[in-house]
Amino acid sequence: MTARWPTIALASSLLLASCQPPSPTPHVTAVLNPFHLLLHAKGSVALRKPAWTAYSPISFGAAIAAEDLVRIGAGASITVACADLSILTLSDSAPAPLPCPDGDALVVHPRELLMRGAVVHDCPALLFPRAGNLRDPRPEIRWAAIEATRDYKVALDAGAFHWERDTQIGPGASEGRLPYPAGEAPLPLDGEAAIVISGALHSSRACSPQRSVVHRLSAQEQAAVERAELRLQTPQLSPTEVEFLRANLWVSHEMYSDAIALLERLARKPGAPREAVERLLGECYEAIELPERAAEAYRAALAESQSQAASDLEAQAALNLGLARVSEQADESRSRMLTASELYRRLGDTKRADDLAHPGS
Repeated sequence: MTARWPTIALASSLLLASCQPPSPTPHVTAVLNPFHLLLHAKGSVALRKPAWTAYSPISFGAAIAAEDLVRIGAGASITVACADLSILTLSDSAPAPLPCPDGDALVVHPRELLMRGAVVHDCPALLFPRAGNLRDPRPEIRWAAIEATRDYKVALDAGAFHWERDTQIGPGASEGRLPYPAGEAPLPLDGEAAIVISGALHSSRACSPQRSVVHRLSAQEQAAVERAELRLQTPQLSPTEVEFLRANLWVSHEMYSDAIALLERLARKPGAPREAVERLLGECYEAIELPERAAEAYRAALAESQSQAASDLEAQAALNLGLARVSEQADESRSRMLTASELYRRLGDTKRADDLAHPGS
């Protein structure tokens, strides 16, 4: 499990491996790393990581580690959500780590790094709920439609019970949806369920068998999430900031499907911080092995970042690396890695720049 991106725990040789012919089973690396989140910046605010020689501007949603230096210019100020979800406001200061408390880290990303498995086409990929943990005991089930296929079978197996439903989608629909049947038992607390969508040629299990199983949170896990959410009930936060922090909290508990639904709603709101929202959305999609959707979100986040007057170079490097991991095209993956390498070189991180430019050397 890892925090997002600035400290992606993946050797460049493994990044290059994602450009090679895929193996049948994805390989996942995970590292745990708590971090703080920038919510608001007024004036000149920049960050430097230990491996960098230069400072880079940062904006809403930037992940800040305990050892990072934050420089707040004259007349500038920032608001930060610390890893324990306490809120910190600082004004102009010399470069220094954030003085966040050493409380329990509630914002940590179980950051799964996707190594692509075999791509199966004509497959009704399960979209929701998919992998990870789930709060809702009766979730709506969504899947990606197959071209020219309208008839599907939805099956759920929770061990103690099993149900199936035949359903049909409208002509030209890109997704299928089935409300959880009213007459069926809800998903049990701390229980697992396998969901399989069958179409004309393949089932969703053929797309990604490891991602067809979801786990409903235990009573203890739900209580922990609810206690953390209480910390977000403060007048210091705007509704957008609360939703973004809630999404990060849910991802910390591997509640990817819930986080995706929240982030998709947030991305549609006027004035939403698109770069941060689309970036986290892409990471959620990558974690549950929906690379095409991850790539769409990463591209949207990158376009938004590049449109800003003061560009966050580290964010752009991380987004290019995300696109390198999820791309089906070896040439694009290599090009994205070289772009990330140049961005890290501009930050003064020559080791990472060299590792990305010359993997395996």
